[in-house]
Amino acid sequence: MVELVVTMALRPLVAMLRDKASNYLLDQYNVMEGMEKQHMILKRRLPIILDVITDAEEQATANREGAKAWLQELKKVAYEANEVFDEFKYEALRRKARKNGHYKKLGFDVIKLFPTHNRVMFRHRMGSKLSRILEDINVLIAEMHDFGLRQTLLVSNQSGDRQIMSSSTRKKLPADPDMQIRIILLTYYLVRLAMQISQWFPLLEWGALARPH
Repeated sequence: MVELVVTMALRPLVAMLRDKASNYLLDQYNVMEGMEKQHMILKRRLPIILDVITDAEEQATANREGAKAWLQELKKVAYEANEVFDEFKYEALRRKARKNGHYKKLGFDVIKLFPTHNRVMFRHRMGSKLSRILEDINVLIAEMHDFGLRQTLLVSNQSGDRQIMSSSTRKKLPADPDMQIRIILLTYYLVRLAMQISQWFPLLEWGALARPH
């Protein structure tokens, strides 16, 4: 049951990463400066991963240990990569706020959550993280071929759902740029909390099995 919950949550997690990697703010505010090549390669790799998740889930359901291990590793890499692209996004928001003259209006508690303001240090630190993520993705793709995972054409309304959600979110956000940034930050930490809770499922299952009957 826990494995089913994990795999059901995996596709949206990887899709979320794909959307974050394609966020227009990253290019608009040059936060990927010096990392453009790795960024483009990663954006090409993620749809390949998404195409085989369904087959990997089917193999895992049939107790194929290789597919199970692949999905577990993909989940770990996807969590880490989402956190990395959250950092890119918040640096872009910081630069946007500064450019629009709203930066000084933000409270200290919000400012201290942003990545370092030194662009050289930011590029070096984030470049290392992005390179590690790309290496992990490349290993997953190599193993994908080793395990014989097949691409699956899904007929779904994923794209439409995403557009509806995006449109709805835009309507609900207030016009005040400062408040928008605070709402986005709060949403980020709520998502992080949800990710951590999902990692507790195996512990809860183990506790239920260990309980005397």
